[in-house]
Amino acid sequence: MNIAEVDTARNFIDKARAAQTERGIAVRGRHFLSQDQINSIDLAVGKISFTDQFNNASGHNAVTYLLVRFEELCRRNRFAYPEEHREQISAVLVKELFNNVNTFTKAPAEKTINAYISLTLYHGDSFCSVFEEKEFASLRDRSYLYNYAATEYPLAPRKRLREVISTIKELKEDKEFESLRSTAHTPKSGKKTTRTYTPSYPFEIAAVHHPSDPRGFLRGVLSTIDELKKDEEFISLRNKPYHYRTAAIFHPTKPRKYLRKVISDNKALKDDEDKNLPEAPEHS
Repeated sequence: MNIAEVDTARNFIDKARAAQTERGIAVRGRHFLSQDQINSIDLAVGKISFTDQFNNASGHNAVTYLLVRFEELCRRNRFAYPEEHREQISAVLVKELFNNVNTFTKAPAEKTINAYISLTLYHGDSFCSVFEEKEFASLRDRSYLYNYAATEYPLAPRKRLREVISTIKELKEDKEFESLRSTAHTPKSGKKTTRTYTPSYPFEIAAVHHPSDPRGFLRGVLSTIDELKKDEEFISLRNKPYHYRTAAIFHPTKPRKYLRKVISDNKALKDDEDKNLPEAPEHS
């Protein structure tokens, strides 16, 4: 492939994606490609130079699926697919897919590769630059959010990140949830260290995992914390209130079960420490 052929392929892909963006409807459901088109895609895949990392059944299947979805995207947007450039278009799309996989993960298993097909379909590998974009610099210490947006909101990943940032800011400034602003710490349960609790974490969980009603989630957290503090079963944890927050935020369906395990693990740890104490010397 020469540079002109690659530029022609990229130009077509960019126009097809622009049409898809304007249409704004995800490419879901079955495809309606002809058998001749499927056969041509298979031939194109056979000509692609795969690295050892992707040169396996899962890599080939993922690439084939991406190419099928792209041609279906063109069909739905009434974009005539230039079959004479199929090989070049396929090569560009595959390179973008592999760039996405290598940027967002270090384990390109089949499930992982498939997770980035939609992102590649709609945006190519342009979202890889998100790690360096100033607009999203506040999320760099929580880089999993980039991957979250890429895989869960591939149609508009940057829009989703903007929503997350905006919601976190609003919740942190809301006096109703002032008590959830806490200094960072890493609570321990027995011998195992649990999740790190940062000042933004409850708001982040609400914004990311409860986008339809983040305030409702946080009100539930506050209510659960209040109930746990009053529960005599967990009186031994009152000098470590972060356990209540951890239970309410990370174990909202079974907070008491979590706290019982904390107490059990702490007891086991204390018992081990007592067993290892040196014996007191005998006095004559």
